[in-house]
Amino acid sequence: MRTQNPKALNMVLFTLRKLSEGRLHDQPTGGFHRYATDAAWQLPHFEKMLSDNVQLATIYLEAHQLSKDAQLADTARKTLAFILTDLSTGPFYTAKRDQILDDKIITAYNGLAITAFSKAAQILNEPHYLKAAQRAAVYLREHRYDPQSNRLQRTPNIPALAEDYAYLVAGLIDLYQTDFNAEWLSWAAQLTLAQQTLFADPQSGALYSTTADTDL
Repeated sequence: MRTQNPKALNMVLFTLRKLSEGRLHDQPTGGFHRYATDAAWQLPHFEKMLSDNVQLATIYLEAHQLSKDAQLADTARKTLAFILTDLSTGPFYTAKRDQILDDKIITAYNGLAITAFSKAAQILNEPHYLKAAQRAAVYLREHRYDPQSNRLQRTPNIPALAEDYAYLVAGLIDLYQTDFNAEWLSWAAQLTLAQQTLFADPQSGALYSTTADTDL
């Protein structure tokens, strides 16, 4: 809406409505499959990724905020419910769970989840979403962060990538804008400094995805 272009907004809303009505959207249980295996988008690949679903939930929430379309809000709620039911292991969220089971808890995806649930609490005015976002943030601070070195871990045995810092910082800012707890903003500032130190090229100003000593 920065350009106030109604045609662009209508294109987005039309696409989101069709996605929610189509085969990629799991109508009975909620959530979106990762992609389709045919040109007509009728045969979904039966795998649901946390990264896809939290970002789609955020998009549906923001689209509902602009349009007041109840269908979009309903899709967001179903997607968030699927995440809480199928992709949540206690206070945090796993990478994917469907025909292929993968229980990795990835910092970047949890940062995206914090954004989605924080925005849901704001836009839908439903407090249980805020609690979900707070639980994920607390878990990451306690299990994926070393306050002495000011460093994150992507998973227990892998140092964080630039995206882990970026998505978690964004999530913490969204969380702060929801519950106004200054601790989240302070932590976001600390992580931003670490990200600049670890990934920025001082000559060009560009950011790398990994550090020089990352072994993936």
